[in-house]
Amino acid sequence: MLIAWEPDDRYYYGYWDLAPDGPAQVLEQMPESPDLQTVLDWGRARARRVSIRPQFDHAQYYWASLEEPEHEEEARMPRLDKHGQAVDRQ
Repeated sequence: MLIAWEPDDRYYYGYWDLAPDGPAQVLEQMPESPDLQTVLDWGRARARRVSIRPQFDHAQYYWASLEEPEHEEEARMPRLDKHGQAVDRQ
């Protein structure tokens, strides 16, 4: 699940796909929304793995899943808590 803030449009866009567990095939397009919690809830309801570029740091992807990451690349990502707040991992 990839979700991204688009600063020019002032909305989050996202989609749910099979990758990396299958071919990169879109299963569902997320409805556009300006609300972080709404898009996190949408993504988490559909996928175990959610990455997001939030409005407060739209150039950086964050791990937003409620589960621990399975892949090294995901484990290195900064994280969001269940409310969409950045987690300090010091």
